[in-house]
Amino acid sequence: MSARPHSQALPSRRLFLGAAAATTAALAADLSLGARSAQAADSAYVMGYFTESPSGLGTDYGLHLAVSTDSLNWTPLNQNNPVVTPTAGAGGLRDPFILRKREGGFIVIATDLKGTDWGYNSQTIHVWDSADLRSFTNYRRPHLHDMVTHSWAPEAFWDASRGQYGIIYSSVNSSGHSVLMVNYTSDFTTVSAPQVFFDPGYDIIDGDMAVGVNGVNYLYFKSSSTGAWSAPAPPH
Repeated sequence: MSARPHSQALPSRRLFLGAAAATTAALAADLSLGARSAQAADSAYVMGYFTESPSGLGTDYGLHLAVSTDSLNWTPLNQNNPVVTPTAGAGGLRDPFILRKREGGFIVIATDLKGTDWGYNSQTIHVWDSADLRSFTNYRRPHLHDMVTHSWAPEAFWDASRGQYGIIYSSVNSSGHSVLMVNYTSDFTTVSAPQVFFDPGYDIIDGDMAVGVNGVNYLYFKSSSTGAWSAPAPPH
């Protein structure tokens, strides 16, 4: 399997996809230090990210937040310091993802990995609840599978047909290559048995679901064999 690409000191392309395309979130009052007034719900985008650089300068594997009103220009919150950091597992995170829950509030999930040790295998992910994206509570690490492999880049979406959330992530299953797996959950604590969500027959990572876009669901992913870019083509 190809080595997992490194994130840069600035948020990666995948983080922008997760925040801008799939996880439109509310900007809560006083989310940034010194905020002068509350803004209406749905008035901005919030992006979760970690920081990393080749030199190590500015590297931090906690959850960072930034805000934008146009999904192009972003302002780090909390002086670009982490708002919460994992206290178990690898002690750090990658690939944070924020989802507004149907019942209110937010869920934050992330890869259990600190640094770039791509050989580190964790069958769990980091999870927090948040009512307002200022406080983060009920930290836990649900166990997704028993395979001797990782659980990279978890994201979540609402599956209306099941009445549950789906958690998708990248793992190497019995096929010997990286596929997208899924577990279903109602509370992000207890999860169903893992199953293959998407396997095109070659290594893929970083799945991103956009659900209910004009009645259509879209799955974005990165091919580890051809890279992040492909020739322009009509949607299919």
